[in-house]
Amino acid sequence: MEVLSKISGILSDKMTYKQLSAIASAIITVICFFRAYIFTKELLICMTVGMILLITDIMLCSLDDTAQGAAVCIVLVLLNTSGAALSVMNNTNSVKLITIIIVSVIFAVVFYRILPYIVKFVINSELGTNITLYSMIGVTLVVYTVLFFCKEVNGARAWLFIGGISIQLTEITKMICILALSIIFASKYLSTKCQFIWCLGFLIMNVSFLAVHNEFGTACIITLVITIIHFLFSRKRRGIIFIVIVILLVMTAVIVSDVLYPRLEGLDTENIAVKIVNKIYTRVHQSDNYQTDLAALGIINGGLFGASSDYIIDIPVRDSDFAFANLCQYFGNLSGIIVICCFIFVIYSLYRYFIQTERFDYRFHLAGVFIITITIQAIIVIFTNTGLFPVVGIGMPYVSEGGSQNILNYIMAVTIVSAFSSHSDEIRPLFKKRTKGKEIFA
Repeated sequence: MEVLSKISGILSDKMTYKQLSAIASAIITVICFFRAYIFTKELLICMTVGMILLITDIMLCSLDDTAQGAAVCIVLVLLNTSGAALSVMNNTNSVKLITIIIVSVIFAVVFYRILPYIVKFVINSELGTNITLYSMIGVTLVVYTVLFFCKEVNGARAWLFIGGISIQLTEITKMICILALSIIFASKYLSTKCQFIWCLGFLIMNVSFLAVHNEFGTACIITLVITIIHFLFSRKRRGIIFIVIVILLVMTAVIVSDVLYPRLEGLDTENIAVKIVNKIYTRVHQSDNYQTDLAALGIINGGLFGASSDYIIDIPVRDSDFAFANLCQYFGNLSGIIVICCFIFVIYSLYRYFIQTERFDYRFHLAGVFIITITIQAIIVIFTNTGLFPVVGIGMPYVSEGGSQNILNYIMAVTIVSAFSSHSDEIRPLFKKRTKGKEIFA
């Protein structure tokens, strides 16, 4: 602590948590994009993307001035910056990347500004709660209907193409589901029974349509998120019953697919029921390990500090499904371990600063759902990249590329960090001995 005090004294007489997180963000940005420059030799692109990203990261750091918020902010900045640097190393179009970052920031700022009105007119009103939830069901059904007219890509209809822009509509339905979950458990006008029914309704609706559209990755995430959220946030332990129902539904789907799959020969392969059975069976009994084998080789090739630019393995779908393996190859397995620790810390912050303090407001529920969502998605991707889970076609939060996913990432980051500042006096300190005021070192 004495060493830190001397270092901080050189930088400033009084350093706040905002300043500390901003300095950490700058250091992280320089390290990540210096590594990107070594690979690409594109100084202008690395400096431009790095500066824009640093500005957005500092904006995120300015939302909170507590030790807890600063720590979580630094973790999210590390994940986001490493993902952007990885996109540059993947030779992603720089103009497209900068545009995605700017648009994502705009969406995040707008969401942050309207969040208080959501609390006022939705959470604190019985009529507002019911109207909003039914409206979300309607919008979700409209989005799934539009997907029937979308172009099929890799066996799934998840993208809407407008000119040269592609929008992943399943990310919209996932966002709606997340918002609905936070409203269900934050509203004081819904009984435990109503919460159970609403959760089961959103689960069946989303999973059914996602199965029809061959989007089993998103269906897997939504199933796990709803199940875990209901177990954690339910006022009574109906969550156990909910988990049992979900397990029975999954087991039924697997058993039915095993029974029907041998009888599919000679049937119309374009039939929706045939597609669903075939998809479930192939996911459960996946035998093609070509992609996961290359991903494993990429992780091994990365060593501790990253592979040389002359010895890079071409990992399939490296910008999405196998982004974690790609990260380990470019930045080294040490970076992979750090990323895993980052997600562990984020989920720890949910337990330490919210659940233990029994804070049950809308910001808490929304931040909690976001944290659980990104953690589940990260776990699935890591297990997929290491061959412990079948490939389901989802990206890793903050590391994988994608405009729709990136927008959701920024919204989640703003919400999680702002959740600490909304009740900074009520959450437990990061360390055993809490510092007085907003200053770290006097």
